[in-house]
Amino acid sequence: MNVRPATASLVVALFAAFSGAACKPRSVAEAESQKNVAWLDETGDQDSIAALGRLADKDKGALGALERRAMSDVNVYIAAWQASVRNAPWGDDLLRAALHDPSRASVAAQAFPRKDPHVVHFVRELEDAVISLATAKDGGLVAGVLASAGKGSEEAIDHRLADGKTRGIMCQGISSPTAAAEARSRLLEGPAAYRDHPSCTTALLTLAEKDDTILVWLGKKGEPGLLTAVAKGTLPCPRVARLWQEALPAREAAQRSALTVPLAKSIERCASDLDAPLAESLAGDKEGRATILLALDPVSAQRDRLPRTCSQLRTVAKTKAVGERDLIGRADDLAKNACTR
Repeated sequence: MNVRPATASLVVALFAAFSGAACKPRSVAEAESQKNVAWLDETGDQDSIAALGRLADKDKGALGALERRAMSDVNVYIAAWQASVRNAPWGDDLLRAALHDPSRASVAAQAFPRKDPHVVHFVRELEDAVISLATAKDGGLVAGVLASAGKGSEEAIDHRLADGKTRGIMCQGISSPTAAAEARSRLLEGPAAYRDHPSCTTALLTLAEKDDTILVWLGKKGEPGLLTAVAKGTLPCPRVARLWQEALPAREAAQRSALTVPLAKSIERCASDLDAPLAESLAGDKEGRATILLALDPVSAQRDRLPRTCSQLRTVAKTKAVGERDLIGRADDLAKNACTR
């Protein structure tokens, strides 16, 4: 039986098609074992990119496929991070190149785990990226990675907080829940200039909602401007009261006059919660007494808002302490006016 040429061609074509389908990888693992870079690149999902990363340790074609996708594919940088952890040089090279490129730095930063000791190997590049993205809306992401790096990152964080151009974005990073204790300590222990930015104020107030170390520091050492921001802000009143419990006995005499305004504003917002600590301080803290007496408003009705404080004011007004005549007079005025309505 003779087979027509057209039929023969069709048979060959069908055979080739079925053969190709049969040879096509059925999974990422199979494609990786076959070193099928083209299939993995075309598939392009996270598992496929991870497989390309493993192949890239020895296969320049796989590395080239990754580099072509590196402008916007975060999975490439996840694969590069994994390569860096297993000491494959191409991973470090790709990550460092991306962090030095403002158009890719924030994409690469998404691949960095937070609070991972290995991050410290990229501190220099992360700091450079913070500088280059200081005014970019996604710069805080990179600063957050730097803030999470932990031990070994302190000097870089100091530099960025000292620089007015990068201070705001660095404080955004430090406000992240994943920021390491080392980053937060640099914000607290550095000079007042380190905190001289609205983003730094926001960071401290946000952290103080749950972090007792930050709250206690604000009370004992925070600048008056920060305490005023606390008074005007949204920090829960029980936390505001805790702050003043720390502040009133801890401050030196030269600092106390500057506390009057933030304390007065705190009383306006959180009188009920402050009643107990104010009364206790009036009773036992002679140094803090003047600050409280000056912060209380003699024309505002305080009887129902500050009952314990009013009771203690009457006690203070009856004392005959030498050298406290003005304060006693102030306490008497408050007791007779603010505390009677």
